[in-house]
Amino acid sequence: MRTLDHPNIVKLHEIYETPSALYLVKQYDPANTLEFLLRKSDLQFSNFEFQTITIISSILQGLAYLASQGAMLMNLNLSTILLDKDGHVKIIDFFLLTKSNKPETLNEGSMSPGYTAPEVFNTARSASYDERINVFSVGCILFEM
Repeated sequence: MRTLDHPNIVKLHEIYETPSALYLVKQYDPANTLEFLLRKSDLQFSNFEFQTITIISSILQGLAYLASQGAMLMNLNLSTILLDKDGHVKIIDFFLLTKSNKPETLNEGSMSPGYTAPEVFNTARSASYDERINVFSVGCILFEM
């Protein structure tokens, strides 16, 4: 994650490890999650359609960057998207960031079931999937918006 550098990806600056804890020092951004903003009863977007397109486009740009770096995010949902007061999007929570084409290293129980592509849960065969499964998650986010 330290090597990632994109305007729609939260930046990791340092990692500190003690015998009892692991500390990640990330970029500070005073923002709220998209989940919080959508659930707020008094939220009023002045131009909802345009803002939705802008948010989804920013998410897709961040995911395309991750794919270009050979990585995929396995837990994309409303709570992993930050939106600041100016409408800038940051993808956060890279707990399930992994290299593409390594599905055997993933813990499917840690993913958000409502946002995870069906092929990830296909246990009838040895499922093969890549960063394209994030398109399903983005579709779920778009549907909720």
